[in-house]
Order: sequence, then C-alpha cells, then structure tokens
Amino acid sequence: MDNLQCVNGTIMNMKGASIMMAIKRSLCSAIVVLLTTATANNAIAQNTPPQVSNSTMQELQNSLTDSHPSAYFELASRLFAQGSEAQKQAAVRWFYIGQIRYRAYLKANPDFEPSADPALFSSLMEVVGRPLNGYIGADVDAWVTIIDQAITWHQQHPDNFMGKQQHQATYNEVVDGLQSMRDDLAASKAQIEQQREANGLENRHIEIQ
Repeated sequence: MDNLQCVNGTIMNMKGASIMMAIKRSLCSAIVVLLTTATANNAIAQNTPPQVSNSTMQELQNSLTDSHPSAYFELASRLFAQGSEAQKQAAVRWFYIGQIRYRAYLKANPDFEPSADPALFSSLMEVVGRPLNGYIGADVDAWVTIIDQAITWHQQHPDNFMGKQQHQATYNEVVDGLQSMRDDLAASKAQIEQQREANGLENRHIEIQ
C-alpha cells in the first residue's frame, strides 16, 4: 500500500509538473505576443505618415486612392473598432485592398529601408490583420467573397499614389497571389473549420452586407 501511495504520489507530482510546464508555456507565449504587439505598435507609430494617422475617417475615405497604402489599414482598423457587422465586413474588405496596394508598393520599391515601409507593413499585418482574419475566419465562404470584393474594388479604382498603369505587371502578380490564397481557403474550408473548433474558436454564418 505504501508503494502504491508512493506511485500515486509520483503520478500526482508528474501531473503537477506537467500543469506547471503548460502554465509556463502559456505565459511565455503570452509574453512573446505582448512583445511582438508592442514592437509592431511602435513601428506603426514611427512609420505611419502623419497625413494618414491624423486624418478623420471621412478624410481617409475621401482620399484613399491618392494616399499611402497604410491608409487602407488605418481605415480598416477604425471601422472594425466600431463593431457592427457591416463595419467589420467593410474593415476586412479595406484590409485586403490595402494588402494588394501595399504589397505592390513594396515589390515596386525593393530598396526600401527595412525599418521603414517593410516594417510598417509587417506590423500592420500583425496588429490590424490578426483580429480581422480571426473574425472573418468564422465563415470561409464569406472570407472568399470579401476577398473577391476587394479584388474587384482594386481593379475598378485608380491608384494615384503609385500608378496602376506604370506598375501593371507588379499588380497582376500581387492579385494572382491573393487569388491563389483565396482558392486555397475555399479548398481548405473543412480543415479550417475543424482547426478553429479545436482551438475553441467559433464557426458561424456571416451574412454579407
């Protein structure tokens, strides 16, 4: 009986150690996320053009096609924070339009200082993109639809900041990449839903507005 108690005690200690390790891993992960977010927020604060960060939402919307591509992310972030379904969907749409235009801008300017626009883009993808993709990922069909809407908007509107005609090949490459990602999402719908469920995330129908 004493031996059995010792064995049970050992098992309990192992379980306790496993729990402590899991807690430590969770804390480490949380710290990494906090540090990553802090670094990203710092890059955004340092590199976002003042005419973008200091604009009202109406000013952003009125000047988008003339603006630095970070303006699309700024608008997306503000809309998403307002919280209605229509605003969240619009936020995701602007986020993907912003991706098209910012990726093309970076491709057209490969000699940018890494700590400037490349760092700003990466930070915006993390800080703005993570919650937006978390939201729209609840309905892969809606995700695919909004990506299509973003591509259509881009194709139907000018880019006076960089110039679509002068960089058509670059834009075609970026749009092709986004369309490929869209197709992968559609093909992986079941796996995405299973993974979200396993991670405790909601799968639900999102009515496009």
